[in-house]
Amino acid sequence: MEKLKVNHEEWIKKGLESIEKDLRLGDSFEVKGLFKDVEWQQLSKGERISFGRYFSMMVKEGKIPNVIKIEREKNNHNKYKKVV
Repeated sequence: MEKLKVNHEEWIKKGLESIEKDLRLGDSFEVKGLFKDVEWQQLSKGERISFGRYFSMMVKEGKIPNVIKIEREKNNHNKYKKVV
């Protein structure tokens, strides 16, 4: 299986589609949960970390609508929530 090179903007679009289509108001999620497991695992660990940081920054800056960061879990993954 060939590793993919992460394009942050493209992955943000995919993530936004998943948030809009698959999550209900009040649902909490981790970034990796927005993507198919196979798709996520094709990224290298460094690319997954890089994208996770980028997603977190976008949420913090308010560039991802209706999403807030709620906590950092023991596994060091950020948890987010879909809000109004």
